[in-house]
Parts: sequence; structure tokens; C-alpha cells
Amino acid sequence: MARADRTTLARRIKARRLELGLTQREVAGDDFTRGFISQVENGLIDPSLKSLEIIAQRLGTPISYFLEDNDAADPVAVEQSIRRTYELLETDLEGAAAASATALSGAEKLGNPSLLARARSGAAWVAYNKSDFSEAADLFAAAAEAHRTAGNTTQMLRALNAAGSAAHRAKDYAAAEEYYTSALEAVPLIHEPDLHDHLRVLVNLGILLTHQGKSAEAKNILEQALSLSAIHKEYYRYGEVYHALGVNYRRLGFPNKAIEHYQLAFQFYEAVQEPLNAAHALLNCGNVYMETGDYAEARRLYRQTLDIYEELGETEHAANARAKLASVAWHEGCPQEALALADAALQHLTDEKERGRMFVIKARVLAKDEAQVTFAVDLYRQGLALLGPSADSNDVAEACYELGDLLMRLDRAGEASPYLARAADLYRRLKG
Repeated sequence: MARADRTTLARRIKARRLELGLTQREVAGDDFTRGFISQVENGLIDPSLKSLEIIAQRLGTPISYFLEDNDAADPVAVEQSIRRTYELLETDLEGAAAASATALSGAEKLGNPSLLARARSGAAWVAYNKSDFSEAADLFAAAAEAHRTAGNTTQMLRALNAAGSAAHRAKDYAAAEEYYTSALEAVPLIHEPDLHDHLRVLVNLGILLTHQGKSAEAKNILEQALSLSAIHKEYYRYGEVYHALGVNYRRLGFPNKAIEHYQLAFQFYEAVQEPLNAAHALLNCGNVYMETGDYAEARRLYRQTLDIYEELGETEHAANARAKLASVAWHEGCPQEALALADAALQHLTDEKERGRMFVIKARVLAKDEAQVTFAVDLYRQGLALLGPSADSNDVAEACYELGDLLMRLDRAGEASPYLARAADLYRRLKG
């Protein structure tokens, strides 16, 4: 029996899987990894006969179907299928998937790297629009490799950028960083690089690094992006860039720079009429003022944020803003206002840590009422449980100390001991 070449084999396996509506994980089962099936389908590896027998059985297809080499392809038909894929992406995703499978099948038979790259990109966009971001990242990366073979470095850069975006959406941050970095490395290889492409990769990488907590690297990358934006009047993800810089300056201990960039993000979002993002920027700006002890300014910004969220009908975000106002009220010595705001916030808060903070605020207020002390102990415990056993902040240390002290006043020293010990440990670590 003559065995089909690797690309034909890959095409047939993928086409049959899609026809049956199976995922790569379902085909992999317990015998293989999803990555192995992805590599097989992208023609990157040649499975052993034993592996192919298992795959064929899982696809309910005779192994001969995958092995026999009797195909032919029409380049004009492949070109038409690629165009059809993009035409259907927005209106008929299943139709686009069928067209992309046909295009990929024909392109793999023909072996033309340029055609193959475009067919893989089409299939990648189908996967992306189906929210199968891992599959999309694999296909974009395979498209980039085909563009490299074809000598089209600009398109290779764009495919790598798309692969990074898909991997980022899949929360595979290491892969996303690798793709974006490879895209940046391609810039000097292009005779006349499109600076807009360069900008997009910088922005995407900077925001990824922000999500990874790599603030120093992210800040440098995003500042480069801002410089390019100013030169070329290109405002790609401009509000997000300012917002991310605010996040990174805050983490790096530069509150004034953080406030400046959050305010710039707010101004941009207001100008382009994106009120929800504008409110998020204001909220974070308020957080910095809160951290620096400027409670009056934090209160003003949180109130403005709450008004925007309520006008937009964003119930959960509004609850978060109320939670922030409750913290301000407590720090300003307004316990009853803090209690009322915490109760209102808890009606719609879903974030466990924010709920934990509200329980702690309620506990602090009620602990001052002798009739409510036992209830306050329960609230402290609920709050700390929601904040988590590994929570590491000054607020948690204070709550542990307050609960321990309250239990000591109630002559419950045995219960107080672990909370006081945790508070001491946290204070020691936080002071370095």
C-alpha cells in the first residue's frame, strides 16, 4: 500500500475530524496529547503506523483512507476556497469552516508555500472566531512558517503577531511572548518594514507583559509604542496602552506617574466615547489616591465612577465602586456610611476578594457594638476565608490582628493565637 505524503495525511486527518465535529483532545484521548494531534494535523510530524491505527479507529475510518496517495488539486479552486473563507467569516462561520478545510486540503496537496500560508491563516481565523484560541495559535504559527519558506517576511511577522494574540487569548502567556518576540525579531529583516506592523507587535507584547506582571519590561515596551504612535499618528489600542502604563507605574512604586497615565487613558476613552473603559481608568486612578492616603480625591473619583457604571446599567461594576467607597468611608471615620455601602455592595459583588474586604469592613464596624461582637467575629472569619490563606497584604495583616485582639478580649486566647501569629508574620514580611 503506497503511503500518502505527510501533508496529505495531515489534511485527511483534520478534515475527517472536523467532519465528525470532534476536538483535538477527543481524538487524542488517553493515548496522545492535544499538541501531538495538532502537530500531526499541521504536517509537522509523521505519526507511526501504530499511532495512525489508533487515530483512524477514533475517527471511524479505515486506515487505508489516510494511507493511499490518489489525490489531485486545482490551484484555482484552492484560491477560490481561500477567498470564500474570508467572505463567510462574519456571516456564516460553519460555511467558512467548510471552505477553509477545502482550501487547506488543496493547498497542502499542491505544496505551494504562499498558497499554504494563506490557507492556514484562513483556517486560523475560523478557529479564532470559534474561540478555539489554542488551535488558532497553532495555525497562525504554521502559516508564519509557510510565509518564511515563501520568503515573505512581512506576512510572516503578521502571522506571528496573530499567533501571539490567539495564544494570549488562550492564556498561554509563554507561547504568546515567544510569538510576539519572534515577530519583533523579524522587523530588521524587512527591507522597508511597515511601522504600523511594528507598533502593533510592540503594543500587544507590552500589554501581555503587563498581564504577566513583568512591569519593568512592559513599561519600556509600551513607552516605545507611545513614541511610535506620536510619530506616525497611529493610535492602536491607545487607551489600553495608557491604562497598562498606569498599572505598571503603580506596581513599580511611581504613584504620580500612575495617576498621570490613568488620567490620560480616561481622557482618550472619553474622546472616543468608550464610557465603560473610561470608568475603569477612573476607578484605578482612585485606587492610587487611596493607597497614598488622599481619601478625599479617591472618594471623588469613586463617586464619579459609580455614576458612570449606574448610567450604563453595569450592576456588578457599580457594586465594586460602592465597595471602594465603603473602604474610603471607613478610613475617613464614617463607620455607619461604610456599613451601608458594604451592605449595598455585597448584594451584587461576585469577586470573592472584594466580598472578603466588605465582610472585614462590616466586622470592624460591628466590633464596636458589644451586642454585635460575636457576629463581628464570624464576619472577620468569613472575610479572611474569602481573601484566602495565602493573601499577603497590609489589609489582611490588620484584619488578622483585629480578629486576634477581639478574640483575646472575649477570653478566647486559643482561637486568637493563629490569627495573631499570622498578623505578626505578615507584618514582618511586608516590612522586608
